[in-house]
Amino acid sequence: VDSVEKSAYAKHLRTNKEPPLPRSDPHLCPKSHIFLFDALIFNTDRHMGNFGYLVDNDTNEIVGAAPIFDNGYGLFSLAVASENVAFDEFKDLRLFAARVMPALYTKWLGYPSGLTADQIRRLEPLRTFRFKRHKYHNLPSSRLNAIEDFIRNRVVKIIECGESADEFLKISKGCVTVNPQKRSLVGTGSVEANMKADPFVTADELADLLGVSRRTVLRAIAKLRQEGRIARVGSDKTGHWVVADTSLNGPVNQTC
Repeated sequence: VDSVEKSAYAKHLRTNKEPPLPRSDPHLCPKSHIFLFDALIFNTDRHMGNFGYLVDNDTNEIVGAAPIFDNGYGLFSLAVASENVAFDEFKDLRLFAARVMPALYTKWLGYPSGLTADQIRRLEPLRTFRFKRHKYHNLPSSRLNAIEDFIRNRVVKIIECGESADEFLKISKGCVTVNPQKRSLVGTGSVEANMKADPFVTADELADLLGVSRRTVLRAIAKLRQEGRIARVGSDKTGHWVVADTSLNGPVNQTC
């Protein structure tokens, strides 16, 4: 935090009776959304000196907690990538999750205010999470795919199991799975889900994402259009997809 945020934070501690990380009313803990985001991306650097506050430039008064702040250690940026399968944590990202923990509490979903119904509702769109690929500059597809699969599976577990979703981070003895949720092969459902997650996704991006040919993706798109499940708004170059309002829940491999 910069000097302005530090002084504002100190003033907050002096003038408020409740602790900075209350354990009951989530309205008293606006940072709880940050904790949930950290639990999704496994950000290990959320310590007491790593919170931001929104400050009124005219009065230097705190107007709220920053909705997002310093996530540089998240999204498995410190996970080990190795050609040796035995040491490659991207073959099963639970290997990384097993050796790290949050800085302020003992479990990723054990943050002070607790998981709320509003937070679970906000997770729903992430069932079909994917990174928007850049035209030229990307991390290796295998790395992006592994992170996408892991986060989608993590979201499903949190929605269905609440705080006990952390239990699914454990690797049972003899387990050799890559990631608990496997990447879906091509089909109208997987194409439709990715269009809902990213309305500007292109056929070429879908082909790369799903590991199939462009022609296969185009056939799936034609079928979806014929069934009235998707529509194209604007030109092929600058337009976007509109997906009908249907339930597109991802696969779940385990039960709570």
